[in-house]
Amino acid sequence: MTGYLPTAIVEELEKSLKKKAEKKLNMTVRFDNVFYPILRFSETSFAIRASHQVKLRGLVDIYIDNKHTHQALIIASDSNSEVINFNFKRNTATQIAPPLDFECEDNNLAGLLTAN
Repeated sequence: MTGYLPTAIVEELEKSLKKKAEKKLNMTVRFDNVFYPILRFSETSFAIRASHQVKLRGLVDIYIDNKHTHQALIIASDSNSEVINFNFKRNTATQIAPPLDFECEDNNLAGLLTAN
């Protein structure tokens, strides 16, 4: 077997693999209250589909499974016909609770000593 496939089948397979990768990542970026799916994500950058034709720049929120996980300051780095890559200037993990403006006293019991 030579491994030859018609170009139409190869193109459909590539589209299917891209859709599968999108569903697997399940990350979105929110800009102007519109959500865009993230195709690739790393510590320094992320990518979205170029067909969205949106000019993302500035402060954005990043969600994983509809949970707000990061707030980032971004700039567009490069693009091609399929994806637009964005670099982080700042990428901060969100906190569940607001920061405390006072020192918490640690009065928790560390152990219990008995008299015997």
